[in-house]
This record gives sequence, C-alpha cells and structure tokens, in this order.
Amino acid sequence: MTGSDGLTVVVPTIGRWALLERALRSLPPGSLDVVVVADGVRPPRSVRRRIDALGARLLEHDVRRGLSAARNTGIRTAQGAWIHCLDDDDRVLPRGLRQLHAAARETAREAVLYGDGIVVRYGTLSIAPGKTERRIWRSPDFSWDVLGVRNPAPVGCYVHSRDAWERAGGFDERLEAIADWEYWIRLALRLPFRRVPVPVYEYHLGMAPGSMTLGGEEKFRRELCRVLEIHGAMLRSRVSGPAYDRLVRKSRGEIPVLMRA
Repeated sequence: MTGSDGLTVVVPTIGRWALLERALRSLPPGSLDVVVVADGVRPPRSVRRRIDALGARLLEHDVRRGLSAARNTGIRTAQGAWIHCLDDDDRVLPRGLRQLHAAARETAREAVLYGDGIVVRYGTLSIAPGKTERRIWRSPDFSWDVLGVRNPAPVGCYVHSRDAWERAGGFDERLEAIADWEYWIRLALRLPFRRVPVPVYEYHLGMAPGSMTLGGEEKFRRELCRVLEIHGAMLRSRVSGPAYDRLVRKSRGEIPVLMRA
C-alpha cells in the first residue's frame, strides 16, 4: 500500500543474500512498498531477480556508508506515509506488523507506534551456549526513565511516519551502534510514543557473521559519549537521578555498555 496511508519497509543489507531473502519473505503479502538498500555491495544478477520477484525496489550505495545512511536513503524514496525498518538478518511477524500499521493510521501521523517481539539468540549469545534460545520481548510502556537510558525495543518493533522522520532530521549518519536509540530520543521530543501490545518482530542475535554495526563495547561507549554531548542536559532534566547516573557510568567505562536484551 502506497500513498497517504501506505507502509514503506526499508531493508538495508551488506550482502547476506540468503538472510535478506528470508527477511523479505517474512513480510505480509499485499501492496507494501519495500525498499532494499545495498550498502557498498553489488547484488549478483540472481539476487536482483529474487528481489524483483518479491516485489521490492533495489537502491545501491557505491561505497559502504553505514546503517544509518542506508536507512535514510530508503526512507527518502518512500512511497508510503508510514515507515518500518527491517534488518536483513531479522524477520517480521506479519500479523503484528499489520496490526501496528492499522493502529498507526488512526493517529493522523501524530505518534510513534511500537510493539513487542521475539528475541532469538544463537551460539555463545544464548543462555545455554551452543543452543538456540527464543523468548518473548515485551516492550515497556513509554517513559523517559526507559528511553532516556536505553533502547526500549529493536528497530523493527516500530512504525512511524515519514513526516516524523523529516521533522527529526533522519537517522544520525555519524552513529551506527546506537543510532536508532538516539533517533527515538529526537522523535520523542516531538511526538508521543504509544505501545501496542502485539508481537511485531523477530530479532536474531549471533546467527550469521557480519554486521552493519561492528565495533563492540568500545564503539558503543564512544557513541554513547556523543549522545550525552548532544542530549545530556535534556536527559538530565527528564530522567531520574539514579538512572541518569548509571548512563554516565556506562559512558565512563565503569559498568558494561553492552547488556543482554
């Protein structure tokens, strides 16, 4: 569905073609506007045919520009009024996405909607190393004590309007590891957030090599310091003292930045 109530799904990829196809096949059937953004990789002809057969448009960056830039490129060309971001190694839960989109259409583009999901951990990232672990992710209701210190939900749990993306200035292309969290902070300064208690997204950790946000603990800490430079005064005024102090301690390396979801 395109136009005034349509939904555009933006799928950045760094060339994990089998996973990309799985992600695209998870989308609900219908008239979605689906945009694949190949970030510094050139899809082979067979992949191009599959992308086209699955009803998606393909955009390409000649050089690697990063996850935030890839999302912005896709959203910039969106034919729908509503935006959903799907990572190439994850999957949509189609019924939940339809419900979230329906709820979003009732808001007249004046809210950010987010739902729940399923976290799937593989190998050493699971509680029982070497095995696959699945569990429900129940996103918390909105509060600054949550959003002000961590990302409440994976990026694929959200639907928001393209108008909101324009008002917030898009994803910050200087950030990757915590770019979606910083983006939600800017959106929350402009629009209310509303949780819809339906499972929307299947978030996979540790299944495949490669990542669009490589860098680990140190990269997260550097980016957290930048977020505090930009938003620190505002967050201090909205977040409770203990929660804000914990965020500062993370930026200083006194406690781990990377926490289990």
